[in-house]
Amino acid sequence: MRVTNKRHGPRPTPIAERFWIKVDKNGPIPTHCPELGCCWMWTAARSAGYGVLGVSVPTTDGRMARRMEKAHRVSWELAYGRISKGRDILHRCDNPPCVRPEHLQEGTHAENMKHMFSRGRRPCPGRLNVEQVQRLREAYFSDPMISTAGLAGEYGLARETIRLILLGKLYARFPGPTGPVRPHRGSVVHTAKLTDELAKTIILKFRKGRQSPKRIAADHGVSAQIVRGVLAGRFWRHVWKALRMKPRPLAPPRVWGSRVKRAKLTEELVATIRQRAAEGESAILLAHAYGCGANAIRQVIRRDTWKHVP
Repeated sequence: MRVTNKRHGPRPTPIAERFWIKVDKNGPIPTHCPELGCCWMWTAARSAGYGVLGVSVPTTDGRMARRMEKAHRVSWELAYGRISKGRDILHRCDNPPCVRPEHLQEGTHAENMKHMFSRGRRPCPGRLNVEQVQRLREAYFSDPMISTAGLAGEYGLARETIRLILLGKLYARFPGPTGPVRPHRGSVVHTAKLTDELAKTIILKFRKGRQSPKRIAADHGVSAQIVRGVLAGRFWRHVWKALRMKPRPLAPPRVWGSRVKRAKLTEELVATIRQRAAEGESAILLAHAYGCGANAIRQVIRRDTWKHVP
């Protein structure tokens, strides 16, 4: 039961009491160091595998602010006191949700990263041998369809790291060809729906044949949105440069008839209205019958609107 203070409301529950009710002390025993005993598992909220807990911290103006703190750091401070500035709390058991103080130790960030890679919790980046670097470079410069993104996924590296390797700025003494990196565009992108030749065909067909983007899209099995993007120069700009042509802004697609969202009539009703008007009915009577304005009915009869309806 919470004790209530008449002036300041309910007293906050002590952090230790809030903390330990969220801990299961019957966790697994780490296989690589069973002498540590079983882990104490955090059962409440987690972030990236680590337990988190809301705590109150003082601000510069003397007030208290709430923030989320990792549970194993809170456990260390409850057991051993404040953590030194710039220091990390490492898990000796390699179990992120564990908060048992005996399984924790204080160390630097570099030591934390070293333990993470050496114990296999995350693959160590940038560790390529001579054969891997040579094979990477030869594959890229021998096949124009291989991209830096594909190599990054294959070797578990960032695209920028792959780019520096291909430029010779990383692993400069390792064998293999080096040179400028191709732009990541066009058919090199693994999700591309077109090729350079198909984009060129679309541009020339539109410029010479005056076909609509929708018709071109149907002919080549792609969406009209992609075709309009190519023709407007939003996509595949390098094809425009190769053709020495400049894209022009496209007019928005025309929408008419019942495809207009606010249309009150359909093609069938328009045909009926014109037929009844030809038989002698007035525009006012037709307007009452179809729930439209008399001027709208007159425009339909004169074919000022709905021109596509015969």
